[in-house]
Amino acid sequence: MKIYNIKPTIKKFSWGEIPVIELGQNSTGRRYTIVPVEVDEIEKNELAQIGLSRTGKPKIIQSNSNLNWLAVVSSEGCYTRGTHGTAYVQETQKDNIKIIESGYGAYGAAGRVGEFWEFLLEIPDGTFLKIRPSGGEYKIPSFWLYFGTDKVNNINKEELDIFCERFNLESPEGEKLIDLSDLVN
Repeated sequence: MKIYNIKPTIKKFSWGEIPVIELGQNSTGRRYTIVPVEVDEIEKNELAQIGLSRTGKPKIIQSNSNLNWLAVVSSEGCYTRGTHGTAYVQETQKDNIKIIESGYGAYGAAGRVGEFWEFLLEIPDGTFLKIRPSGGEYKIPSFWLYFGTDKVNNINKEELDIFCERFNLESPEGEKLIDLSDLVN
């Protein structure tokens, strides 16, 4: 799969260090998830897929296929009371997206002021996601991601109709959207 926003960090453990993808935050009122990355120089390879560890947990491994996308999508925005940053998919596309892992971060000491979600997803070519960053529409506007066959386009709301017209796509605006955080097990 092609990769989008897969940027591993080196995580130090008492027994050593490994490259991982970190989702969410590790504290009260939050959920922190790490996914090992077993691809050398993943940004240069540009192809990866999900494999399973001996215990059945997901890990990112090398791939030769350029079909579809393996993506990290984050709705982290800014601190604002009562906001819920998340990502949405069209209801007609929800069964085509696979949530591999997720985590969430929050604002405030106990994580009750506002929150944002982060997802590791398998996404087919030709899919729109709407990202609503935490912080509120008046601080950080929502935007669309379009996962095309060769790149991911970041599209603001005002440009969506023009983008869809230019590339002969049906606009997702006005269709029923599903919050990906509601699809997490």
